[in-house]
Amino acid sequence: MSLSNVIALYSTDKNTISAVATAIDYNLVVLQITGNLNALGLSMSKLPPDALIIDVPDDPMQLKDLSRFFESVSPVTPVLLLTSGHTNNKSSLATLQFLYAFNIKKPFAPAQLYNTIQSLLTAVKTTRHEQKTISGQREKPLVLVVEDSPLQMNILLRYLEGQDMEVITAMDGLQALKTATERIPDLVLLDVVLPGMDGFEVCRRIKASPTTSEVLVIIVTTLSSREDKLKCLQNGADEFLTKPIDRQELLLKTSSLLKRKYQLAALANQVIKDPLTGLYNRRYMESMLEKELLDAQRDNTPLSLVMLDVDYFKIYNDTNGHPAGDEVLASIGKILTDLLRQCDTIIRYGGEEFLVILPQTGPDGASQVAEKIRRSIEEFPFPHRESQPGGKVTVSLGVASFPDHSFNVAELVELADKALYRAKREGRNCFRTA
Repeated sequence: MSLSNVIALYSTDKNTISAVATAIDYNLVVLQITGNLNALGLSMSKLPPDALIIDVPDDPMQLKDLSRFFESVSPVTPVLLLTSGHTNNKSSLATLQFLYAFNIKKPFAPAQLYNTIQSLLTAVKTTRHEQKTISGQREKPLVLVVEDSPLQMNILLRYLEGQDMEVITAMDGLQALKTATERIPDLVLLDVVLPGMDGFEVCRRIKASPTTSEVLVIIVTTLSSREDKLKCLQNGADEFLTKPIDRQELLLKTSSLLKRKYQLAALANQVIKDPLTGLYNRRYMESMLEKELLDAQRDNTPLSLVMLDVDYFKIYNDTNGHPAGDEVLASIGKILTDLLRQCDTIIRYGGEEFLVILPQTGPDGASQVAEKIRRSIEEFPFPHRESQPGGKVTVSLGVASFPDHSFNVAELVELADKALYRAKREGRNCFRTA
């Protein structure tokens, strides 16, 4: 049985709870209900839900408590607010509505609630995908400048002009948090004095959120005492600048922080990448495959593995030498990269074996991919291919899929491996399915 999306509902109103419970598709969703903020916070800390539905109270004190709760947990999951519009605390309500895009005003029609929940679930999938890929696809650093003064903003933008970075802006703390969560910048230049929420609190929340915890923050302040500098660091800032800002100091600190970040990322990349092919290695596969399978279970979508092994590779190495064999492996890595989708993950599994992870792909689709891979490699003009049996370099492949063949990561890999070796026994240059 596949895992469902978990939606946490906060409400003390029986009619609202009943309406939400009626609108849920329980084949896709597990609904957790609580009317206690402490219980909700404890639940979120242990196992964060995929989405939240919040029945916003009309009572000003309860609404204030709810606003404080959101300030303390800073949820990064999609949030649906159910509001009546009768509260006197318009400021707190406006803050919540600004931060969280999904809003329904009570009373609502059942169809409206159902459609909004479907949009919420779509946002869950989008959030997961963006958090996986957004920073990895960036060509240049993204810098968020947060400053409420138009004059100071223009000075900062002028200083940063011509640098190899993309710059985006925010004028207050709430907008800064929302932009940081949506865009996940590499670095934030953050003024301390901001309307609504000061820079210290914005910095603390950025660093506290799992989505943005690795974002670099430089706090910009007119304060220069030792205590002020310590406060910057205590709230998670990586650096600070004192106004009036010196352009050379600004550029030096931003460039050095970004350079160090990318150097650390490059070192981390070396740990999970195979140096010969540039593909992910087996160490990365173990954690990546667990995450992909969990996503497939939650989204109720298929996931497939294709394992491939170069036929008669020892003959090729013995005849043409190991450097030539390395060229074959590197070329296969490039063929796979060019052939497959951006969401697919390609791994050098070991020696002349490769593993491909295909999200949202069942056995039929994976079989089509396996055949495309087989044909592309068979037709590729590898050097010295005439020395191989049949006069060409070929691969044998095995396919295994969730949920058709297994619900377990280790078993899926084992089944793909067994299917691969069945293809070897049954003639090579073919694929077999578990």
